This record gives sequence, structure tokens and C-alpha cells, in this order.
Amino acid sequence: RGLGDVYKRQQQIIKALLDNAKKSGKITMKELNLAIDELELDSKQQDKMLEMLEQMARLKMNTLVAEFADNLPYREVKFNRSSVLTPQEIETIRAFAAERHIRIVPYLQCLSHVRWLATHPDYLSLVEDQKQAATWDASWCPSNSRLNEIVKQVITENIEMFRPDYFHIGLDELGAGSFRNCAECRTRTAPELFGDHIAMLT
Repeated sequence: RGLGDVYKRQQQIIKALLDNAKKSGKITMKELNLAIDELELDSKQQDKMLEMLEQMARLKMNTLVAEFADNLPYREVKFNRSSVLTPQEIETIRAFAAERHIRIVPYLQCLSHVRWLATHPDYLSLVEDQKQAATWDASWCPSNSRLNEIVKQVITENIEMFRPDYFHIGLDELGAGSFRNCAECRTRTAPELFGDHIAMLT
């Protein structure tokens, strides 16, 4: 789906929640969980973010998990993007959310589902299996020291920009990708490799 369709769908869900709440005086947990799931988004437009935060505030929702990925003005890590959110836009979003008592939790897909790295010029050398580089389940190589430097810097700068209470590092569906596929990774057990990588990320 295009970004416009994603936001349109989110707006439809929240509008329906508000309409139902007016009629029944309540919102069910099933409805609220659906809204929360749909609000895990890949954010690229400041005005849409602000609109979504305003709608969330009306529903008394207090947490937004947002996947910014390569759409931020990183200082030390360079992505091939024609445009990204500016520091001023990020501060506007952060302050707008804080005024409405909404916590923003930056979300970065780590180890699995790492196609957000595709705009990095060294992307193909960072993934575990180049044959899966263009697929939804692409994984990066946890034994790649260059990759570890890039990811730690991306996480550090996310935290500096948003000053969040929490940071979401994904790590889901490892079995669907190519985790522990290269020769170097196979010299270690999966639990050892995974555990050490988590320690590096955190």
C-alpha cells in the first residue's frame, strides 16, 4: 500500500472508534488494540503525523510506536534519500505529542525485516544473504562489524532526536529470514549469536 492509503486507513479506523464511542459511551479493548496495531507506522509526513496524534489524543491514547527507519536526518550514517524529516519537524512532532501526553516510541526493525537499510550504499554487504536482500524477510549479518557500527549509530541518533522513554528494536520472525546463514555466523550457536547481538543493540 502507498503511504497515503496507510494514513487513510488509520484515519478511518480512528473515526470509526470515535463514532462508536459517541453512540455506546465506550471503546472495547479489541477496538483499541486494532487502533494501536494500525498506528505502528512508517512516518514520512509531518502534517499527517500531527493529525494522527491529534486523533489519538481524542481517544485518550498515550503511546505511538513509530517506525522512522531511514527517514531521519542522521549525522553519521548516510542514506540515499531525496528527503527526510528535518530536525525542526522532529521537534515539532515531539513537542506536539508531549503536549497531548502521548509517548513516542521509535521502532527500528533489527536483525529481521531490514529492508529499511536498502537506501544505505553498503546495503548488500550488510545482509546475511544477498538473494534475500530485496525480500520482506531480509536479515542482516550480526557478525558484520561494519553493520553493528551503523545500527548502533542509528539507534543512538534516534534516541537523541526523540528522547524517548522506550525504544523498540523489533527482532520478530527471525526464522523466516536468513539468520545464522553465513559461514562466520554458523561457527556460533543461535542462542549465543542472538544473545550477544541483543547485548550489542542495547
